[in-house]
Amino acid sequence: MNQLSQPRADCVDSQGWASEPCSLLRSLSPASPISRPRSARPSFFRVGVEILLVLYTALVFLDSRFLPPRSPLLWSVVAYLALLLVATIVSLDRSRSWWGTLDRMEGAFAILHYGAFFIMLASLLRTQKDWVVFFTSLWP
Repeated sequence: MNQLSQPRADCVDSQGWASEPCSLLRSLSPASPISRPRSARPSFFRVGVEILLVLYTALVFLDSRFLPPRSPLLWSVVAYLALLLVATIVSLDRSRSWWGTLDRMEGAFAILHYGAFFIMLASLLRTQKDWVVFFTSLWP
């Protein structure tokens, strides 16, 4: 058992349970094994992108005008994502390459979500006015 999992003597009551203030402080400590969850925001983003991707795919099947524009930037992003997948497949630690670490959460899985979000934005926001409206709605 490491030092972090053993409560300090002044945080333990007479029956061996950790007192509430000490438990709260330990759970908020960055070095604590039971620290607060760090994966909520990226998980919400990924779920949102997946829902939007399903809706965007349906939109493309209904109206082909919403296909992404064929531009050098789009082809560069697609090539990067393809190379990322190849690098993940031939990686020594495929799991870590695919999922990333708990602290960073920047594996291929996350980067593919960023790529899908980019492609959807590039397809739907065609004019400068669309981009201005999009960014001003993010930061009022």
